[in-house]
Amino acid sequence: MVGSDPTLNTLIEFKCPLPIETLYCPRLSCSVFDNIAMGLSQPLIGCFVIKVGDLMHALKQEREEETAALVKVVESVKKFALGEYVVS
Repeated sequence: MVGSDPTLNTLIEFKCPLPIETLYCPRLSCSVFDNIAMGLSQPLIGCFVIKVGDLMHALKQEREEETAALVKVVESVKKFALGEYVVS
């Protein structure tokens, strides 16, 4: 990756237990540095925050909604198979 505007394609992955209570949900703060002259100078080029707790809660809600929809479909199929299905 060289040049004035390199593309960074880096995946960083780690596993750790996280609290699920809203009050204690974490945020991941990241700082991006640029290496110049064999690492002698490392100016800060950007900072950002990933709201991990918000992502966890959104995913949990999405899974609950999908599970409820699947349960409804299974119940409808069971009723249809038993001949109890009524078209509304």
